[in-house]
Amino acid sequence: MEVSEFPEWLERLCLMLQNDGYMPKIANQVLISEYEPGQGIGDHTDKEACFKDTICILSLSSSCVMNLTRTSDTTQKIPIWLAPGSLTVLSADAKNKWMHGIPARKTDVWEDRKYARQRRISLSFRRLI
Repeated sequence: MEVSEFPEWLERLCLMLQNDGYMPKIANQVLISEYEPGQGIGDHTDKEACFKDTICILSLSSSCVMNLTRTSDTTQKIPIWLAPGSLTVLSADAKNKWMHGIPARKTDVWEDRKYARQRRISLSFRRLI
């Protein structure tokens, strides 16, 4: 789908990400995902030949922990707190040498506090070649 085919609100978000310097070129693909408590997404990279440069993930509705796992040493994990309204930017090594994933669980622990997950929406902005 071309940017001109996005709804106006989504086209504005794509332009904002580029204009604010988060993406070198405007996103021409947006994946909108819904996660209920207990759902997640396995560790993966988005370095396929069809994706270019940077990936931006906008988290909405609920918080959760996303893990970055080094592809060359899966014992190396870095947890990242995704708060509602937060933007995660994956480029260069973070995109190509680290996998990202969200464990399937109903609660997360962050800074010694337990958080119950709620319904979460994420928008993943990418540039297709």
